[in-house]
Amino acid sequence: MLLRIFFAFLILLAGYLGYQFYKIQDAKASLRNIDSVYTIGPENADLTVIEFMDYSCIYCQQVHPVILEAITMDGNVRLAPRPLMSRNPDGSSAAYVAYAAAEQGKFVQAHNYLIENSENLTKERIPEIAAAIGIDEEKLTADINSEKTLRLVKANQYDFQNLGGYGTPSFFIGPELMYTPSGRMPTVEDFQKLFAEARGQ
Repeated sequence: MLLRIFFAFLILLAGYLGYQFYKIQDAKASLRNIDSVYTIGPENADLTVIEFMDYSCIYCQQVHPVILEAITMDGNVRLAPRPLMSRNPDGSSAAYVAYAAAEQGKFVQAHNYLIENSENLTKERIPEIAAAIGIDEEKLTADINSEKTLRLVKANQYDFQNLGGYGTPSFFIGPELMYTPSGRMPTVEDFQKLFAEARGQ
């Protein structure tokens, strides 16, 4: 009887570990399969930096101009922001707004505007945001509530959790190198070193 229980436990454990491995591999695959609509920088870049971020996160706001300068200086890196649902009620709608704006070809503009104007990112600001980035407010509102937008934001949460993310901003430089700033904000030079490491230089 005890032997049967032991073997049953081993089977369950193997199944659980297999499922966890699958989830991690699935999340890693998502780092390689990025639609260019949701990226900043050259489409043919040899290196992609995934940034899991929160529009209400002060550290994400501070690092924003730094990472943009770093990818511009490199010239062969593209940035793929993957906004998460904010823990701050004032920023809870922002991730949805960014993806909804992408339906009108304005993901990058929305991303930059949201992170640079990050106070009280509630639905009440939708008219202002639509006007600022030059898109149709009615369509933006409809797309915020679409199944596609919901699926994209949920996928970010799912992948971030399965990849072991624990704070924002978190960067995946290439499919393997994970970097979460700690202690101080990274400099352009820090990112340049990380780019070189990810390329194996």
